[in-house]
Amino acid sequence: MTITATNTRVPSTRRTKSSKNQAATAAPPTAGEVVLQALLAQTRALRAAERKVRDGDPNGVTKMRVAIRQLRSILRGFSRILDRQVTRPVCAELAWLGRQLGEENDTQRTLIELKRQHDALPSELIVGPVVDDARTQLDQLAVSSSQTTQATLDSDRYAALRQVLDWPPADPPFTERAVRPAAEELPKSIAKALRTLDRYLVAAQALPAGTERDEALHDARKADKQLRYVIDVAAPVVGKPARRLGRQAKKLQDLLGDYQDAVVTRPVLQELGSAASAKGHPTSTYYLVDALEQVRTDRVLEKLPRRLSSLYDEAAWLPDAASLQYDAGTSAARTGSGN
Repeated sequence: MTITATNTRVPSTRRTKSSKNQAATAAPPTAGEVVLQALLAQTRALRAAERKVRDGDPNGVTKMRVAIRQLRSILRGFSRILDRQVTRPVCAELAWLGRQLGEENDTQRTLIELKRQHDALPSELIVGPVVDDARTQLDQLAVSSSQTTQATLDSDRYAALRQVLDWPPADPPFTERAVRPAAEELPKSIAKALRTLDRYLVAAQALPAGTERDEALHDARKADKQLRYVIDVAAPVVGKPARRLGRQAKKLQDLLGDYQDAVVTRPVLQELGSAASAKGHPTSTYYLVDALEQVRTDRVLEKLPRRLSSLYDEAAWLPDAASLQYDAGTSAARTGSGN
């Protein structure tokens, strides 16, 4: 993708009466303009997060992964406006980058979660050097994953991705819909993202408890994140309905995030318990925390139908909202029966 400089002249900040009148009558933004500005903002966020990682900021990896997810969500979520033949390989490279950084981020989150559970337990239930043992094991993983992160950022593959993301391109990969008014076109992208979430929720709803349902809910969480990011881009031009829907998407993301944190943490707790046992240390606290994580997943499943009902209610204004298939009532009945 060839990159050329765009308008570099700095406009005067002086506002004349004529310029105010022109601003008042300016044409509304097109869908392409809004999406391109969102890509610019997230690319800047990615650059800033990369600098934090290279400077050793412990929050840098998390910030970088957030920017990666948002870029992917924009590129995929606005496929009506951006040519998928161009954006698909960029999304694949961003997915690779996210995976490379994921191990370090997941290790940090696991230690934080274990520390949170440890601090919440009564002292009489804490047997042995739980946090110290866990920190020793996880620190070893953290060193390895940090090395992977640095090698990734220094790689030729990442350098090539940075060049591709050097927005704005001279010829943005717009479809013919990009010239349409943003306020008319962007709700269709929101509706498309919601339909994707709906498919994952329906799939999860049909599954019994187990690994497959965990994976389906994780897919739903990722789809909800994409929905939320699409809404964030569209909300300034769509207005209150989008902002209300965005708040519900954020609440769902938080709820499904609790579920996924527990799903990821439980196998690690079991591994840590085995490692403690090999050292002759007590293991009961690990298994107690594991049980608490199971309780957390159960609570999420109990809350999920009501949370989704609120989301779908706020989405009623979207195109084709009546075609959504998730049934909160059925889900509540399944949860109530212990399935």
